[in-house]
Amino acid sequence: MQASQIHGEKTAASPEEWRRASRVIIPVIGILAAVLAANLVGMETRWIVYFVSAIGFGFLTFVASNRQRFLFGAFLFSMQADVSLRIMYGHAGSAGLVFPAPVLLGVLLTAYEIGTGRLKRKDIIWFGRAKLPILLLFATTVLAIIPSNEHFVGVARLLFELQLFFVYWLALNFIRTRADLKFVMIMLFAALFVQAVVYVIQSQLGISFNMVGRVVSEGQLPRPGGTVAANPAGYASFIIPPLMIAMACYLRRSFLKTSTALVLLSLGTATIILSLTRAAWGSVALGFMCVTWLSLRRGRLSMARPIYLITIATALAILCAPLIAARFAGAPLGASYDERRDLMSMATRVIEAHPVTGVGPGAYESTYKSYVRDEFAGRWMYTVHNEYLLRTAETGVPGGLAWVLFLLVALRLALRASRSTDPLLATFAIGASGAIVGLCFEMYWDAWIGFTYNAMLWYLIGIVEVLYRSLDNDNLLPQTPDRPHALLLADPPDITA
Repeated sequence: MQASQIHGEKTAASPEEWRRASRVIIPVIGILAAVLAANLVGMETRWIVYFVSAIGFGFLTFVASNRQRFLFGAFLFSMQADVSLRIMYGHAGSAGLVFPAPVLLGVLLTAYEIGTGRLKRKDIIWFGRAKLPILLLFATTVLAIIPSNEHFVGVARLLFELQLFFVYWLALNFIRTRADLKFVMIMLFAALFVQAVVYVIQSQLGISFNMVGRVVSEGQLPRPGGTVAANPAGYASFIIPPLMIAMACYLRRSFLKTSTALVLLSLGTATIILSLTRAAWGSVALGFMCVTWLSLRRGRLSMARPIYLITIATALAILCAPLIAARFAGAPLGASYDERRDLMSMATRVIEAHPVTGVGPGAYESTYKSYVRDEFAGRWMYTVHNEYLLRTAETGVPGGLAWVLFLLVALRLALRASRSTDPLLATFAIGASGAIVGLCFEMYWDAWIGFTYNAMLWYLIGIVEVLYRSLDNDNLLPQTPDRPHALLLADPPDITA
């Protein structure tokens, strides 16, 4: 591997690379343009967006001076898009076989890396320390499909989990240097900023819109989902990881300038409040306490800064007080808890009936009512708002335990990586620890069925694995031919007051 590649510097494409690329890209662009022109009239908006985006993306890839970095950035940016290619949509009453945009771009990035020789078979990392819980997750999903009455839905869910693993795998194999980690952090902060701005616009206009032109009115108390989800809980789950990492940067005076960090934290906190999602409020509070405690334990906490953040959050809450009061008036805390408790009781009945293999992956929604007794008549009946119980009901107690083990292993890795002597790596790991703690709380109150925020969590855990692998007695391993994926201390950390 060349030095310029190791340190993440721009590598100019050779004339031969340009010629090889043009033989593929130019015909593809021509075909897409012809198809678009032939079908433009009467075509659904989403397909027009897909075609135009494909043409634009192909052109930008062709002219980019550093295609690897461009494809990497496109993959990271696409994690904000709740956009998917669906095959067999509606079959067995399901959403079909879903291929989200980040996965498609991840495949393209992987193909480019392999085609250019940057990623060799001997260098591929398949698993990290989370290997056991990941294999258990797949095993319990496969075993739960066999007795299920919804085999197609189960296969679709297995595909969903495999794609999440692919996102995790991309982090393991394509974050090789400190420059790569910095680039990922910049893209995560850009996603936080973009989504916060989008959410404010949606809240003010009282609408939800996505990246394929679908617009929905939100009513008198708007609770949109940005472009990452159809609901505010999904939005909050997506931005909590970059929000916690930005918080760690601010508290530890690392990587971000103070003014930049405050803008990101203020916008992110404001939209969490505007989401009117009480579980998200609790998640951010728990994450904040975790990040603050770890920063104090690791000896890089500016004591006044947590007070500043609490003051900002309080001021924002006061500004949003009318909306918060309307939310509590329309859905009192006690009544909301009773609703969720009923949903959890229903899920418990399902688990008691199928403790080993569950009712099948993705089959809960179509089967749980057959296990509900008369005492739930007249009450709200819906998919249980608790990811732990939902996973257990669908894949049995072993599947639920595998999910808990996965989260515990991820948290342990993040806590261990937070002891790094490199301030940049330690800061990221501290933020990741706060994010995992907060999201574990969020999962207790919501069902985690969307791809974008699940992908964000799996990618975050993949990065934590990379940071953990780079540790050796609290020091970073040098990058050598036999250890091509260890991070380098190639330049001093960016720390600004």
